[in-house]
Amino acid sequence: AKLADDIGPWPISQPAIDIALTALSDHEWQISHSKRLYELSSKLVEILASAGFTIVAQQPLFVTIQDESIYEFHDHLARHGFWTRIYQNHPSMMRLGLISQQTDLSRFASIVSRWQK
Repeated sequence: AKLADDIGPWPISQPAIDIALTALSDHEWQISHSKRLYELSSKLVEILASAGFTIVAQQPLFVTIQDESIYEFHDHLARHGFWTRIYQNHPSMMRLGLISQQTDLSRFASIVSRWQK
């Protein structure tokens, strides 16, 4: 019980702590990674906006869109292996995480282009 109290409810492994400390001290990596996240987010926005979705937010790790047919679009993506999150308190809004692999991004763009409202 004492050990559980010391560790806390979400213990983090030493390798994860070491990786985080390395990343936090590497300012060049932070800058290049931030640029990469922005590029990925912008590509996702471009695909979704070209399909007619309203972009509500563009964040470093996800994009939020809004549309009246969001549940149908969510189902369409899920049937093709892409999982999204619909906001419980805003049922016309959906969050999509970034897609980092070019092959997956191309496949996603193709699936979105086949979406019919």
